[in-house]
Amino acid sequence: MLSIKDLQERMAASDTVQKCFIRQVMKFTGGRDVVASDNAALNHLQDQLVNPANGSFSQLIRGYVNSVYFKQRLVD
Repeated sequence: MLSIKDLQERMAASDTVQKCFIRQVMKFTGGRDVVASDNAALNHLQDQLVNPANGSFSQLIRGYVNSVYFKQRLVD
């Protein structure tokens, strides 16, 4: 059986979990579903998330809301 710490480490290292997390951030902050044309933004944000040199989660969010992906979001 896995401990909570083991589960956290496995989830943090999971490509699938990272993409899902970033997709949910984009969906929430953008106020819309994420579409295929958002893949470049998803990949860019995932690269930031997995690179420890990029800092904390709050820096990731700040980077996203200051990015072209956020500023040029679609309005229905």
